[in-house]
Amino acid sequence: MDAAPSGSSGPPQWSQLAFHPIGLEDLGKRLRYPVDNQILDIYKDRFDAANLAWFACGHSSKDTHIKKKEMHQEFNVFSRATQPNGAKIRRDVRDKLRTLTFDCAALLDKAFGGSTLVIHVPGTTRPGSAKEVDFVKVDCYFPAHMARENPTCATAIDSIIQRFIRDVGLPTISRFESCTSQDWMRNKDKAFVPPPPYDPDLEAAGTSLSACSVSQHVGRRQALDPSPRVDEEPASTSLGQRRGVDAKQNTTMIALKQRIEQLETSLADSHRREQELLREVHRLSGSPGSRSIPQPPTPSTPGRRCDVNVHMQSPIRQNTGSPTISDSPYESLHSLRQLRARTAPSQNRRGSDIPSPSTSSGVPATADFVQTQGSAKIYAFLGVHGLDRHAATVDAIREVIPEDKWQERLLLAGIPAELLEQLLSLMSSASLAPGVSALDLNYEIV
Repeated sequence: MDAAPSGSSGPPQWSQLAFHPIGLEDLGKRLRYPVDNQILDIYKDRFDAANLAWFACGHSSKDTHIKKKEMHQEFNVFSRATQPNGAKIRRDVRDKLRTLTFDCAALLDKAFGGSTLVIHVPGTTRPGSAKEVDFVKVDCYFPAHMARENPTCATAIDSIIQRFIRDVGLPTISRFESCTSQDWMRNKDKAFVPPPPYDPDLEAAGTSLSACSVSQHVGRRQALDPSPRVDEEPASTSLGQRRGVDAKQNTTMIALKQRIEQLETSLADSHRREQELLREVHRLSGSPGSRSIPQPPTPSTPGRRCDVNVHMQSPIRQNTGSPTISDSPYESLHSLRQLRARTAPSQNRRGSDIPSPSTSSGVPATADFVQTQGSAKIYAFLGVHGLDRHAATVDAIREVIPEDKWQERLLLAGIPAELLEQLLSLMSSASLAPGVSALDLNYEIV
């Protein structure tokens, strides 16, 4: 808004003042006039901000140096001058000073078309909260129109804030807690910052940042003896630190418990998929039988996972004892190959008779030897990716299930989708010799 015409007798009215050079000059002239109570009530927030700005002017350019374990003198003066009911006073002054900082940044952006980012992390934390990134609160200002118009700005600001909390906020809180207790003990008896007398009406009336209020809380007074509240400050600080440590430990224990429950649920789901796959194998084999399947471990009674014991028997040798596959998947697959070596000749899909794989003088046949090498590659592939427990299941799928259904069964067994292509390639290369079908070996699951 433009200034008043030059022919006017005095500066423009309060509502006509604007942010430009002439407006700033008019504001200086207007402040020289006596202000009545009505104007003071209407523009009270602005008068309070002006008082704060008076004291804040020049602080950013001051080259003040403090030691590693010390706080600024302004912290000592302000904290000592607002006792004993200083918590509410400090909070109100801090909130108004933070608002003034954001207002200055917003005026800088609006008047000159820029973008300003302001991030403030308090040195204090809520009682009992863990000192982690997820529990630290920050105050932030950024032009809202930039976040709305450009989504990448919002993403960048979120990343900056998270990194600021992790790399700056947490060290700030740690430094504040380590310095305040020492600062309080070191400066509590110094008379240059005397505590004010207790005023019960002050707490009920709230805090005002007018000139009289600032002088009332910062001005010099007669030194008083330290109150019991001052002596108890280090003890309360230590109690707050212990509560913070306890809260952090409780949070860690809860997170570990939830993680354990998730792992147990995943193990139970994997065990269930293996059971479903074994039932499908039994159904495709087309022969009656039974199998013993242990119950999956539950979160209340966790136990060691055991592989399913499958007893396989050749149709020709029903009178002989069927080998039992042990808990180890490699021993189980070795027993499968021994059983297949004893199986009688079968017809291939073209109807021609070919002998089944056999051994002579302890030396495996060529097809069995080729398959053993392929199986070793499969076992090595599973071991590299931490899937050793699926070795027996993968071999059973390769031996019994048709090749066009391998991918579906492997997914049901819990094999990750990103490993299927390599595993299918190894399974195909390790398949039976040409002319021999896995379905021709009629094993019976008992």
